[in-house]
Amino acid sequence: MNIIDLLNMFTTNDFALILRCLFDRIPIIVGGMEREIVDEILIKLCDSIPIRKEVIFGNDFVEKEEHDAIIQEEKLDYDNHRIIFRAPVNSEDLLLSNIENLKGWVIGLCVNGNVDAFFEKALRLRKKNPLSLFIKLDERNKVESVKLYSEGIGKLETNLEKQIVKKTFSETEFALERIKRVLDKKIQSNNGINQSIITSLVDLSQEESIIKENIFKKEILEFYQASRRGLALLSRLNFLNQFQPVKVGKKTFFDAISYEDVSTSRFLEFVTAEWGENFENLIDDSRLSVLGDHLDSLWG
Repeated sequence: MNIIDLLNMFTTNDFALILRCLFDRIPIIVGGMEREIVDEILIKLCDSIPIRKEVIFGNDFVEKEEHDAIIQEEKLDYDNHRIIFRAPVNSEDLLLSNIENLKGWVIGLCVNGNVDAFFEKALRLRKKNPLSLFIKLDERNKVESVKLYSEGIGKLETNLEKQIVKKTFSETEFALERIKRVLDKKIQSNNGINQSIITSLVDLSQEESIIKENIFKKEILEFYQASRRGLALLSRLNFLNQFQPVKVGKKTFFDAISYEDVSTSRFLEFVTAEWGENFENLIDDSRLSVLGDHLDSLWG
């Protein structure tokens, strides 16, 4: 299974929700009948978020103190990749007893014939975090449900994540069309080529998967890098705000960080989830600010 196989397992809406949880480090619990399948999905979830550093529970660490030390280390440096903690199937008992904060975790559960124990563990894991996502597979290892447990937090916006998925497919199609166009021209100029060879030459199914995965990761990295630029700008504006009130218009801000496929609220939510900073008072998202940005642009 590669990342694209994982993407194809889910509807666009469900995968966008999963990606939102990976971005904002919301715990994801995957439950199924077969340990190997569940563990494989956990691995691909970690692989699909290239802005994270994977740490495996039960392998890289076990104790709460080790977990706390890892969290503390990442807080000391904005440029450190945040951790994604992977808890393979059969590590849940140790996890439940040793770890309290499940932020950034992907966790595997296996029914193993004991449905009551399965749901009891799932419930205990969800109770450790007010916001968590539960993915359940059926007996054929197909997705049965993708459910967000939010306890009053409400529905999560996933427009950014849907846009990433949409771009992944559209840009892949465009890239393949350009390759096929060149191949078609060269094939047409060589009439003596055997048909079986032509069929082999124009078969880009293997390349399609690689291109799609590369574009998917590129889109994630572009958003992350723009967010890091935004963090640098907002941190400085926040410092200036100590001396006099400072705000920047929405358009001016997103022009400055060279990114446009995200709402102000979604951007600020990611910054808070990623770096623990709240800058909601620094970006003016009002209509008046948009008009001001437009007038400023007319003057260069």
